Amino acid sequence: MAISAQKQKYRTIIRNATGSLAAGDLIAREAVYKKLRSANEALLANSAHAIPPETATAFRAALEEVIDDDKAATAGVTKPVPEPKNAEFGGVKAAEESAPRSMPDKGGRLSPGFIGGGVLAAVVVLSYVSYVSFASATKEPSKELIKIEELYQKNIAQIVPAADFLSNVKAEIVRWQKTRASRLTKIAGKKFVPLKDINDKLASQMPESLPPGSAVVVRANATDYKILFNWPLCATVQVARPDLVDPMRSVDGLGCAAFGLWTGKAANW
Repeated sequence: MAISAQKQKYRTIIRNATGSLAAGDLIAREAVYKKLRSANEALLANSAHAIPPETATAFRAALEEVIDDDKAATAGVTKPVPEPKNAEFGGVKAAEESAPRSMPDKGGRLSPGFIGGGVLAAVVVLSYVSYVSFASATKEPSKELIKIEELYQKNIAQIVPAADFLSNVKAEIVRWQKTRASRLTKIAGKKFVPLKDINDKLASQMPESLPPGSAVVVRANATDYKILFNWPLCATVQVARPDLVDPMRSVDGLGCAAFGLWTGKAANW
């Protein structure tokens, strides 16, 4: 039962991730599979204490089976892929439409843009298959786990818009570093300040879909920066993109204080 449910998730993820790709674009499709496998391994590793080795092996086999089905369908072989009974990740299309050209990676730096929106969606959406999803798939979930899962699924679609906005803020800070470095250092060089103190217009453009109370603060000088979102979305980011959680403000357990982007020298700010 658990493996069957996991296959449904993999099918939904691949369907959304490859929906915009041409059937003959094998390079982009293989890139999707590669990203899916990598993210799947990372999630299984993070959940190793809750998932028995035999179940993890079964999940890997399930993903490979779903990938093989997708390859067969793309090659024109008649092998229908079952539709999931309950459509998951309902915010995926909106996330793809608002997806940035690049996403934050380890250390809060930005990595080069992926090959098209489909690959970006593959990485982001598979990251949404949280520890809670994996852990609860191995046993009957408690009411508490179900509640956590509901809250998580409610917020996952906001990770991409939040990352997109962080990218815009980063671009503005870099522009100031090039053209107004002294002014930037005077305003935000010694302490974190609200984004509006640097660019009020940009601060007003924060996506309205983000959780109430979301705010961005910045500390920056002529060469380095740290750009942070505060807590409302942080618990979701902690599960889906733990590399974005601010190491100086992280806590043990569920929830965190801030996440964002930073340069290497600003990591300890």
